[in-house]
Amino acid sequence: MTGDKKKQTAQPFAKIEAKINNRLPPNKNSDIWSEEDFKEQNIKEDDRPKPKYDIIYKQTVNTGDVYLGMSGKSNSSLSCDHLLVKIWLPNTNLKEIGLEVKEQSIHVQTPNYLLNHILPYKVDKDHSEAKWDKEKGILLVTLKIIKEDVIDQFIQKTNEEMEKEN
Repeated sequence: MTGDKKKQTAQPFAKIEAKINNRLPPNKNSDIWSEEDFKEQNIKEDDRPKPKYDIIYKQTVNTGDVYLGMSGKSNSSLSCDHLLVKIWLPNTNLKEIGLEVKEQSIHVQTPNYLLNHILPYKVDKDHSEAKWDKEKGILLVTLKIIKEDVIDQFIQKTNEEMEKEN
């Protein structure tokens, strides 16, 4: 080493100072979720058990996708178009099932079961469908995933900022 510069290293078991959320201004709240997020979901729990359920990712493909890879789709969940939620509700009649789909959650209740589940993607509740398989006691809910293109969001934000400047 030359001059006054010395290499500094932390000693074993040395005490260090850690700053949490040092990127937020002091007047901003550092909570991840606000009370409004929970009020919006309106989730109520009780002592009914949660039914067995699966979430299956679905995507629409054609021969060009399968054999030639023309659309650029992959087998990851990012290329999926729909979510299929399979919910097992044994000993349940169709008229006993209450189903509510929100932007990013699904709520199913029967006299014997209660399911409140947050979905991994935002869904279009108006373009979704549910089917009841009476023989197997399975509720099949197909939900259309809302694709939000990051590039489109960036372009829209940039355009908005340019309009503010003018």
